[in-house]
Amino acid sequence: MPWKEATVVSEREELVRKFESGHYSVTELAEQFGVSHPTVYLWLRLYEAEGLGALVSRRPVPKSCPHKTSPAAPRRRDR
Repeated sequence: MPWKEATVVSEREELVRKFESGHYSVTELAEQFGVSHPTVYLWLRLYEAEGLGALVSRRPVPKSCPHKTSPAAPRRRDR
């Protein structure tokens, strides 16, 4: 019997489906999938808000960049 190939997204989809079945608690799912409670709640919120497409891994995006030059600052002219 071949191994079941699993991706991050397929694992998250399985977690959501198991939760929606009503047979598993957040605690059980967190233990089964090896993630924290807040992570389970995050994936459930994302799924509820945006559907299965929201379960794709996202790169963290900074909320600010303090060392970035302000767009209002005068531009330096090329010589």
